Amino acid sequence: MRVSPVHNIERHTNNQHGVVHSSNVFAAICVCDAVPRAMLQNFKQFNGRHGCGYCTHPGDGRGHARVYPITPANTFDERTHQETMQHVETVLDSTEDSVCGVKGPSPLILLPGFDIVKGVPPEYMHSVCLGVTKQMTGLWCDGQNNRGRTSHT
Repeated sequence: MRVSPVHNIERHTNNQHGVVHSSNVFAAICVCDAVPRAMLQNFKQFNGRHGCGYCTHPGDGRGHARVYPITPANTFDERTHQETMQHVETVLDSTEDSVCGVKGPSPLILLPGFDIVKGVPPEYMHSVCLGVTKQMTGLWCDGQNNRGRTSHT
């Protein structure tokens, strides 16, 4: 099954003076929770191999969790819309169930000008409140990371 983009989401209206006004509609972003984000992008979930929607890191399975550790020796390329579309084509032309975490075409790619990677930002609750903030607080408060910059009195 191939997908074709939606074209000309546009509305023409005439005002009282007979002037035609054109309005174009473009979807800039799609904000949703982590599980529906993977479904909408048609990517593997955050807990699957290559489950990061923003880079090509395969992740490491640790018990019931998958983590994506980044070290200077262990970096991965960021995903791009163009590369993701190539992965979609590869999945459609092969017997693979996914390529680099991409399981197939997404309904979002039908929207004109929509970037399937950058158009779906990380959602606030899990990424900021439970992820980055928790990690940064741990780094700031952990005695091993203070290197004498703070005192414990």
